[in-house]
Amino acid sequence: MAKIGAQLQETRLKKGLTLDHVADDTNISVRFLTKIEADDFTGFPGEPYIVGFIKIYADYLGLDPDSVVATYRQKESAVPSQTGGLDTTGVSSSTAKQDRKEDMSTSRNALTAESEGAPEQKPATSKPAGRPKKILGIVVLLIVASVLVFVAIRLKPRETAAVPDSQAAKSVEYRVEGTPFEKRLFPGDSLVIPLGDDVFKLTLDSIDETVNLTTPWGPFKLSIGQQAPIDMDKDAKPDATMTIVDYEKNRPDSGALLHLEIADNQSAQPAPGEVTVPDSVQTPTQQNSTQGKASTPTVLFKSPKGPYPFVVQVSFRGNCMFRYEADRKEWVEKYYLKGENLTFNVNSSLTAWASNAQAAKLVFQASGGKTAEMEMGGPGQIAVKKVSWSQTDGGWALVATDLD
Repeated sequence: MAKIGAQLQETRLKKGLTLDHVADDTNISVRFLTKIEADDFTGFPGEPYIVGFIKIYADYLGLDPDSVVATYRQKESAVPSQTGGLDTTGVSSSTAKQDRKEDMSTSRNALTAESEGAPEQKPATSKPAGRPKKILGIVVLLIVASVLVFVAIRLKPRETAAVPDSQAAKSVEYRVEGTPFEKRLFPGDSLVIPLGDDVFKLTLDSIDETVNLTTPWGPFKLSIGQQAPIDMDKDAKPDATMTIVDYEKNRPDSGALLHLEIADNQSAQPAPGEVTVPDSVQTPTQQNSTQGKASTPTVLFKSPKGPYPFVVQVSFRGNCMFRYEADRKEWVEKYYLKGENLTFNVNSSLTAWASNAQAAKLVFQASGGKTAEMEMGGPGQIAVKKVSWSQTDGGWALVATDLD
C-alpha cells in the first residue's frame, strides 16, 4: 500500500500538534495514530476502522480525506515468487525424462532376457477378450433399469396430496372475542369473527412463499409485515386489519403468527334512547397528545469532530425474523432462534427490522471502549429503527429513531 504516514506526520508537526492533542479531539487513541503515521496497519479491528480513522485524521489536519484514502489503497507491484513456473516445469520435465529412462531400461532388460532363452511369460494384465463385452452389457442393463425405475416413480400418482383424516382432525378453530387478537395458526386452522349479527370465518390454507388464507371475500396472499384491511359488510370502510407478524417461507410446520385488530367503529353501540356513561373519559387534549405522540430520538454516541465506524452485536432472547441494511447496501435477512447472536460492522448508517421486537437486543461498540445498548421494541411488535450520524451544534451524534 502507498505510504501516507509521512504526509500526515509532517502536516501535524507543521501545525504544532501533539499526538495526545489529536487523540483528544478525534477520539482516536494515540496507539492507532502512531501506527497510521508509521504506515503500520496491523492490530486494527478491521478495514472499515482503518479507512474511517484515516478520513477523520486527514480531515482534522485540513487534508482531503478522499485523496489520502485513495493513496492508502494504492497497491504496490507484486513481487514475483522465487519459485517460478519455469523451475517447476524444469523439475517436472527432469522427472518425466528419468521415468522414461527407467521404462526404456526395463524394456531392454526384458528383451535381453528373451534373447538369452528365458522362458516366455504371459503378461499379468492380459484378460480374456470376452470380458469387456460382458462388463459393458451389465452397465447398459443397470442404466436401463435405473431409467425405468425413475420413470415409474415420476408417473406414480401422489397419494400424499389428500390430507388424512387424522391430520384434518388436528385443525383448530379460534373464536375472536376481543382485539387485538394474536395467534400462531397452522394450515387448516381458522378464525371465527363475530361482527354484529353475522359471523365470518377465515381459514389458513397453506404456507409457501406467502401465507395463503381463504375468506368470504376471496383468497388472501400475505407476506411478513404486510397488512390487509378487511371490509366485512362491504361499506367501503375497513372493519378489521390483519397482519402477518412472523412465518418461515415454505415451512408450514412452523405456522404463521397472525395479528388481528377490529376497527373502533365496530365496537358495541348503545341502543337508541339509552345513555351509556363510560368508567373513564379521555379529554380531547389527552387524545391529541396520545395520538400525536412520536418516539424521541435516542443519542447513542457523540463525536466533536466527525462520524466514525462502529460494531453492532445483536443477541436474540427469543425466536425472531431479523433484517438489517448497513451503509445502504443490500438487505440481509434470517430467522434467528433463541440464544443465537449476530455481529457486523457499520461505517455510517444502519436500518434494522424485527418481527418479534422484544427478542432482539442491539449493543453498539465504538473506539475507546464506548458501548451503548438499544431495545428494538415490545413482544410481538414489528419494529423498524434507523441508526445514523447526525450533525449537531456541538459536533456529531449517532442517533437512533423509530420508522413506520
